[in-house]
Parts: sequence; structure tokens; C-alpha cells
Amino acid sequence: MRFNRKLMPRLRLTSLVKRKKSRARISFDEYEMITNAVTAHLRSLESDVDVDVDADGNEKPASYLSWGEVVDWYLEEYEQDIGESSARRDELKKKVNLVIRRLINVDRFLITVGDAPKHKRDEPKT
Repeated sequence: MRFNRKLMPRLRLTSLVKRKKSRARISFDEYEMITNAVTAHLRSLESDVDVDVDADGNEKPASYLSWGEVVDWYLEEYEQDIGESSARRDELKKKVNLVIRRLINVDRFLITVGDAPKHKRDEPKT
């Protein structure tokens, strides 16, 4: 069996081609809707939280929500809009994670207690 050397590079190139990941795009209206829902929820929780006093006599909130808990809350709130589609749920989860990351790192509207994930790969898996 003879190999045609002109075809060999083409075969190598096609085997190395990788799929591009689809980028999530968020319209300003979606960003604003997610931001308003998350911040309103967090504000309502802040006003409902009892205050603890530590050993030094300092007041501190009793508990905090983790990043994943906020994402789960949002997905539960809009579960009726998502329906049974797991693709739609994954897309919405990705968008909520992007918005939360922006609210922390860019807009500085949310603050974190402890270390915030620096990279997307460090975000909590929800």
C-alpha cells in the first residue's frame, strides 16, 4: 500500500483542529435583570439576618451566602422560564456566573468574604 505524501499533512491538520467554545453573550437587559434580582435578594436577606456578637463584642451578620447558593437561588426563581431544558439551564447558569463575577471584579458592587475566585476555572461548580 502506497501513501501519498501530499495528503499526509492534510490528515495531520484535520486531526489537530479543535472545536471553539461558544461564547456566552449577555444583552444589557439580561445583565440588568440578573443584577437587580441578585442584589434585591441579597439586600432582603441582609435586612432579615439576625446579628451575632462575637467574643470581642463586635457585631457581625449571622451568615453569608456562597456564590453557588446565589446561583442556585436564581435558577430556582426562574425555573418556570427554563422549563425542562437542561441546555437552557446551563446557559442561564453560565450567564449568572458571568454577571456575579462582573459585580465582584469590575463593578465592585458585591464584596466577598474570604478569597474570591480569580479565574473562571476557580468558580464553584453548581
